[in-house]
Amino acid sequence: SPGLSCLLDFSWVFGSVSRNASGFDLAAAGCRGERSFYVINELIRFFRDTPQPLNQTHLDFAKHFQTPKKNLASKKVQGWKKYYYALGGPYEKRFLNQLIESIGKDRTIHPSPDEEKWSQILEQNQKKKPQASKKLDADIARLSRLVQTSTGDIAKGKVHFAGRCAACHDGARGGFAPPLGGGEHRSPLEVLTAILKPNDAVEGIFYSYKVIKKDGSAIEGFRSDLSHQNITLAFMGGGKVVIPLTEIKRAGYIKGKSVMPENMTDGMGDRDFLDLISYLQTLK
Repeated sequence: SPGLSCLLDFSWVFGSVSRNASGFDLAAAGCRGERSFYVINELIRFFRDTPQPLNQTHLDFAKHFQTPKKNLASKKVQGWKKYYYALGGPYEKRFLNQLIESIGKDRTIHPSPDEEKWSQILEQNQKKKPQASKKLDADIARLSRLVQTSTGDIAKGKVHFAGRCAACHDGARGGFAPPLGGGEHRSPLEVLTAILKPNDAVEGIFYSYKVIKKDGSAIEGFRSDLSHQNITLAFMGGGKVVIPLTEIKRAGYIKGKSVMPENMTDGMGDRDFLDLISYLQTLK
């Protein structure tokens, strides 16, 4: 349901690694129109109880669900020895208002980071040479036909997944990439393209992020967090580095370059691909 999707989006954005400001913007855009009291209640409680730092942007989003006092209905109903606000709109809106006000009472709300400044495109990724790209297209087409006409070994595919994919796509292992659920609904061609030509399939939020420091050094990774003081880059396997903004000369995304390396499948034969795709297709 849309409400459940909204909550899941925020649980991913505020995961232990994947606190990405662009991801927050996407999740917020999908939730602003939410009207269900139960979904909004869970969402606000999530903001109130998360151990992750909150900034003014997060608080402003939560306050989007507040009802101005002048618009609060005052209808009451008679209850045990006194009158109470009626269940439904009058009670629920007051309850949410109080819940939202509780978010910043016992914790520090940090200033919002300069998202515009630190989310620019720093450079363009160089495309593959036409001959190399055509060879990959031919490989993808051949493997797609193999997957559609043959049966892979799911158990072996799971081993390939654990060794090559889980470091980034398994949240339990500190992975920052999205889980690969829903493989049963994706065509072999689509999955193989994402694996063999990750730069062609990458979404903006997963562009590689490059930081050039004032000392001349440079580092690339997944921008997992941006605060008013630091940029955090995450890497395959759970590693991360926190870079103070005061040490940065320039930083931004490399358009068209996926965080996923292009050599992730080096050494895999056709049978290995068949087993891996067969396993991915079992993921719900």
